[in-house]
Formats: sequence, structure tokens, C-alpha cells
Amino acid sequence: MYIHSFDFDKQSAVNVVSKAPIASRNTRILSEFIGVDFSIYNGQNFAILKVSASMVGFTFGDFVFTKKTGSRIHATSKTLKKAKRS
Repeated sequence: MYIHSFDFDKQSAVNVVSKAPIASRNTRILSEFIGVDFSIYNGQNFAILKVSASMVGFTFGDFVFTKKTGSRIHATSKTLKKAKRS
């Protein structure tokens, strides 16, 4: 569901959005969304996000990452062997 530039009634927005997944990571988090669970598409799957008061004003994309993190993401067999030797 894409609600980025959608003009809506605030109470009905919580009911509609909390049930549907959000495909737009550019959607702003409103104060009416506090305490509601959302499923946001990150390019591969849907990540669950529970909105808190400190998230208001940001976009959903600020809290759902599209890329993996960690040291073994770009690891090849050569770099893994080098890490084992150390």
C-alpha cells in the first residue's frame, strides 16, 4: 500500500494502514501511528516495525534497512581462508 502523498482521515488511516503492508519506505510516520505494527517492504521481504513516539516525523525507510550488515557479506573463499589463519 502506498500512502506517501495520500490525503486521508486520520482515524481511518490507522485502521487501513495497520492491516496492509507498506511498499513505500518514503512514507512519513504520523503521531496517530504510535503503537501500531507495520510491515514494510525492503526489497526482498517485509520487515515488521512497531512505531514508537521517538519515530514520529521520520520516514519508514529510516528504520528498515535494504542492505545487509556485517563483515561476511562480501566474503569470498580467499578472504575466509585468510581470516582463519589470523
